[in-house]
Amino acid sequence: MKRHLRWQEWKEPLVGEEDGDDMSEDIYGVKVKNIPHLVCKSNYGFISLKIHGPLTPDFKFWIAHCNFDITTKEKNIIEDTEGIEILDFFSSYRFRLAVGLNFNEERVKRSIYRRLCGPKSNFKLSSEIKKSLIDLRSSGEYWLLYALNENKFEYYSSINEDDFRNTYLKYEKAYLDLGGRLISGSGV
Repeated sequence: MKRHLRWQEWKEPLVGEEDGDDMSEDIYGVKVKNIPHLVCKSNYGFISLKIHGPLTPDFKFWIAHCNFDITTKEKNIIEDTEGIEILDFFSSYRFRLAVGLNFNEERVKRSIYRRLCGPKSNFKLSSEIKKSLIDLRSSGEYWLLYALNENKFEYYSSINEDDFRNTYLKYEKAYLDLGGRLISGSGV
C-alpha cells in the first residue's frame, strides 16, 4: 500500500463557538462575565485558554492522519523539518503540529508529506537524463542530478565532499518544495 498522509485543521476542543452572556457578581457586587480559567501547559509555560482566547489565534494547528505507523524514524523526519514550532504525537497514526509564523505552512506540510510518503511526481527518466547519469557515475566525483520533470534537469559534481554536501542541501530543498526526482551518488 502506498503511504499517504492527510491534513485536517485542528479545532480547539475546550472552547465553544461563543460563551454567551453568562454574568455573575464578583465579591464587590460588580457584574463580570463568567470565564472558566482553563490552563494549558505549553513550551511557553502555562497559557490561560480563556483570558487570551483559544490557542488557535496564536497557533494554527494541523492534524496529520497517516496510513502507516509513525515509528522513531518517521518522528525524527518530522522533528527535523524546518518551520515546525509545536509538535505532538497522539498515536501511531496521528500527530499534531503548528508552523512558526515566519514559515509557509503549506510548504512545511508539503515537505513533511514528501519526506514521509515520497514525491507525488512520478515520471520516467528521459534518455538524455539516463545518459547524464551514466556520465556522472563514471566521473569519480560526488554527484547529483535533479530533474523537475522528464525534460528539465540539472546536475552537479565535485571532488570536494563539503562543497557537494552544501550544494546537495540546496537541491534537496528544491526537491522538497517542488517535487521531481533527486538522485545522487559518489563515483569515488
